[in-house]
Amino acid sequence: MIKEWARIAKVVRAAEKFGGETTLEADEAYDRGDWKTFSRLRGYTEEEINDFEHLKKLHAKVLREYGEEADDSLFGIEHSISEGDLTFDDIINDKVDIIADWPIFAKNLTKTNSQS
Repeated sequence: MIKEWARIAKVVRAAEKFGGETTLEADEAYDRGDWKTFSRLRGYTEEEINDFEHLKKLHAKVLREYGEEADDSLFGIEHSISEGDLTFDDIINDKVDIIADWPIFAKNLTKTNSQS
């Protein structure tokens, strides 16, 4: 599940738009929690919006599977990637030991492996 999260997080991060001006309409959509409209108004494609929605669902699935404390580990992974200490491809291609570096993901490992 963490590899799947890394694959879609890589796609979403590559499409992310930083900075730039927003319109009043976009700001209002953001304020009311309408992230899809906000994203469209910022120039994201429907595919990019769908990718982000998929990432949000995967994030929720990870938290259900491993517990809320996994949120800190996902943040740690993203921080390590932002700092250049790790890449999404490192996770996708098994170049890091997720369990050793983020032991929270060992939780439910037996259950998850037996369901495969």
